[in-house]
Amino acid sequence: MTPYISFFSYKGGVGRTLAVLGVCRELVGRGLRVLVVDFDLEAPGLTLLPELGADEAVEGEDGAVEWMAAWLAGSSPSSPHLRMFRTSPEGFVSCEPQRYQLALLPAGDVGGSRYAELLAGLKLRDAIEEIGFAPLERLLEAAIQRAEPDVVVIDSRTGMSTEAMMSTGVAQVVVVLSALNEQSLRGTGPLTRVIAEQPDVRVILVASPVPWGEWELLRQKLQRAQELCGRAVDVQIPYLPRLALDDRPLQPEEAPLLQQAYATLVDKIADAADLTGAMSLPLLVQLLAEGRAAEVGARAAQLLQQARPPLDAWLLRAAAFRAEGERGKAQETLIAGADEARARGLDDGRFSRALNDLQASIRIT
Repeated sequence: MTPYISFFSYKGGVGRTLAVLGVCRELVGRGLRVLVVDFDLEAPGLTLLPELGADEAVEGEDGAVEWMAAWLAGSSPSSPHLRMFRTSPEGFVSCEPQRYQLALLPAGDVGGSRYAELLAGLKLRDAIEEIGFAPLERLLEAAIQRAEPDVVVIDSRTGMSTEAMMSTGVAQVVVVLSALNEQSLRGTGPLTRVIAEQPDVRVILVASPVPWGEWELLRQKLQRAQELCGRAVDVQIPYLPRLALDDRPLQPEEAPLLQQAYATLVDKIADAADLTGAMSLPLLVQLLAEGRAAEVGARAAQLLQQARPPLDAWLLRAAAFRAEGERGKAQETLIAGADEARARGLDDGRFSRALNDLQASIRIT
């Protein structure tokens, strides 16, 4: 199952959308393909960023709002529009779908004449009472079917909104961002506790933005956050004055402390969503291509010791055995991987194809 990571804040002005983008950049840098969803439908942010294709967006670009409107009306909409990007030294650049590293599901045609009308007509709160979170769940399933990402990151609406209820309700990991002033903490605290009470949900609490200095007051505020939220702050994102004037995503060398905070946040997310194994897989593929089969086999074996290893670990372990001439062990590994895929309810055809290819090579030799 593709993990869903939702970013939520009780109030605006905490750098949530920029944190989403910084985390996505870090995830891509660690070898994952990321689908990021702009679900701040009333005030879209990611959709309007020039760095994510806002200037090139075509008129009539169907996104989350248009897709859900069609689905709720009883039609069977096609896959939602996705903007596809790869990384470059200058940031994200548009690319063809098969080469993407980051895919954005925009809120919709925000500048179009029908967007506000469609948004008002969604009546998502009524939908929740009747069919739960199905509109968002079906939307994400349609986007995942097209993009096949390793992880989904959702930028939610602030406050006690319907969009926030839905995006935190479908997520396995919820990143809660809050300023450390009293009004923010008093609002964030009860909502954080409610989110944490959901079954199978991990919460990561982030203080943002945190100014430099005032150390004693900061210590007091962090303690206050723990009292109200029922948990300690996991990550602190530093305050950068420039971000009040320029929402352009900064390059790591422009803001090393900010980048370090995002990297720490990704470490927390990777642990909570069990992404560590997936992050190492691209490296193993590269090592296998370089002929370092023994090293790949050893690292894949370590991944297989995890409570829920990524399925690709069995494939890479089998490929390493085959490269070393251990075809019997390769076959045993592929059978074990296929059994695990079936146990998880997945019909993973890669194992049957790999087994057929291996058996054909055995017959030939």
